[in-house]
Amino acid sequence: MNKIYSTLLLLLLSLFLLTNTAFAAKQITYCTEASPVYFIPSLVNDTASFDVIEALYDPLVNTKQASTELAPSLATSWKISKDGKVYTFHLRKGVKFHTTKYFKPTRDFNADDVLFTFDMQRNKKNPFHKVGSSIFNFYSSVGFETLIKSIKKVDAYTVQFTLAHAEAPFLAELSIDSFSIVSKEYADQILAQKKDIMTLSNQPIGTGAFSFYSYKKDSMLRMVSFKDYWNGKADADRLIFEIVPNTATRTVQIQKGDCDIIALPNPADVPKLKQDPNIVVQTVTGVNTGYLGINAAKKPFNNKLVRQALSYAVDKEALLKSVYRGYAKEADNLLPPTIWGYNANIAKYKFNLKKAKALLTKAGYPHGFSLHLWAMPIARAYMPNARRAAEIIQADWKKIGVNVKIISYEWGEYIHKLNQDTNEKDVFFIGWTAAISDPDYFFNLLSCKAANGGNNFGNYCNKQFDSLLYKAKQTPNRKIRSRYYAKVQTILAKDVGVIPLAHALVIEVSRKRISNFKPDPTAKKWFSLMKVK
Repeated sequence: MNKIYSTLLLLLLSLFLLTNTAFAAKQITYCTEASPVYFIPSLVNDTASFDVIEALYDPLVNTKQASTELAPSLATSWKISKDGKVYTFHLRKGVKFHTTKYFKPTRDFNADDVLFTFDMQRNKKNPFHKVGSSIFNFYSSVGFETLIKSIKKVDAYTVQFTLAHAEAPFLAELSIDSFSIVSKEYADQILAQKKDIMTLSNQPIGTGAFSFYSYKKDSMLRMVSFKDYWNGKADADRLIFEIVPNTATRTVQIQKGDCDIIALPNPADVPKLKQDPNIVVQTVTGVNTGYLGINAAKKPFNNKLVRQALSYAVDKEALLKSVYRGYAKEADNLLPPTIWGYNANIAKYKFNLKKAKALLTKAGYPHGFSLHLWAMPIARAYMPNARRAAEIIQADWKKIGVNVKIISYEWGEYIHKLNQDTNEKDVFFIGWTAAISDPDYFFNLLSCKAANGGNNFGNYCNKQFDSLLYKAKQTPNRKIRSRYYAKVQTILAKDVGVIPLAHALVIEVSRKRISNFKPDPTAKKWFSLMKVK
């Protein structure tokens, strides 16, 4: 009898181990650098949040994996009128929204969801317009507030956008994850049940490859694969976001096998990671720029000579060596050289303390001044170690009489403070990774309309700069657009709207058990396409 019990016990144990191993093999653990700030696409403005949004939701138009080439998503096709003002989208049929313990949809995705998603951002009377921070960065920054004249439901699966004027990058802009589609039926349920409108974010519902399961801030986000996903169920049964702000800790965890993929590895760790037979390191030229933003609306930074002086006093070579460890190229321009329209013939500010000091004197600050330099607390794709970079800049600026106090905040608060129209900020580290391969996506960061609520955190504003951007947007011919953008870059360089630092390589580190993980120039992960061994 004891033998029978022992045999049964061994069989049960073996079955448990087999089941557990099989289950574990279908799980992807992604060790990310920060908690998502929001789970509503339109409010998101940082890479850590975008990684989550990409798994939970779908936009009308997407890009192909590891590319900036556009591809159908929730819209299967579209037509553009001859005057470039009317876009008609034909929507995909049979697309399901997530079914969870807190929401069970009664219908498929349709035109009403598209209208609601954009109405929430454009209509101040929409109850969800006041959700979260109520700062729809991308909607403002790309100019949709004045561009989109109307959005019309032609039928259940046809939507028509009418624009105030032709906009060459409009279709590409719709592929930004911020414009992913939210369920109107779910929003209506939240209102009917008189729940807090933040429920739309705290318990998200999308059409993406993974659905929300549980979340603990600064700890872990759990998602499960959506078996009814319109593009086919993901290979992974579970997707776990483990929040690990410390870069060194993420490196140790992937070496131990606790993480399958890590966000933003320290370039200094790459050589030893490459030597691990269980780890794959991939790199691709990124479409990003790390830069110093400057509050141009505040003295003394409203003086162009001061901004030029600060730019001359940044030793970019030292940053490339000490911070990026060679995994980046020096930036003289906000626009990366890999994006069409790049102008190499603009004013460049090579490290020159003598020139910097002379410009400060000319500006009326012969003895310098003091400033606060904000450094983000976590690694970004465009900036591996802002604290170390800040210390290098602090030392050099001291040589021209500029005394720097380095300040940092928790990542969510950092982004929140940058969004505020406050006199508190002086100079700050920030950056941009393109979601689309269009110059407008970068230069709109610094348009006048992107200040005070958009992504223009430094409130730089030049009417000539904006006028040229406007003309470029309305011109379908790329050669003519390139000429406008060349002038835009000349103005920006002379004004020092920002201080470009570096264009970083995208470094992706994963365990060998993960396949079909292709490094994307935009740093997008594509969890839905990954295979798990």
